[in-house]
Amino acid sequence: MGFFASALAFLLVSGVVLTSPAQSLRQAAEQDGLLVSTAVRPSQLTEPAYASTLAREFNMVEAEDAMK
Repeated sequence: MGFFASALAFLLVSGVVLTSPAQSLRQAAEQDGLLVSTAVRPSQLTEPAYASTLAREFNMVEAEDAMK
């Protein structure tokens, strides 16, 4: 949850305004040509709710521990 709060704070400081409660973080960022990234565990991508949230809120993902 800390990452989401940090990303939202960044967008607000950058001048990106969430125009409606239904607008996702990803949509708001894309309006200004920004990438919103998060680290994920590839094994969790098979969980429908998790994958759906990632697709809705982020436009870039990185492997969490798998690439170390």
